[in-house]
Amino acid sequence: MMVAVKTMTMTTMDLFNDAKLLEAAKKEFNDKRGPNFKYESLVGDIPPPLDIRKSK
Repeated sequence: MMVAVKTMTMTTMDLFNDAKLLEAAKKEFNDKRGPNFKYESLVGDIPPPLDIRKSK
């Protein structure tokens, strides 16, 4: 688990420090996702079970 955390941290640092690398990652992500991608919720149109934004 520590190796995974270190890997994710170092990758994030690389992306924050290198704008070209970040743009390349965004381009690859969008290319793999495809031009006709449309987000659809896995739970459908039902409301969330909890509304944490409401204060009591």
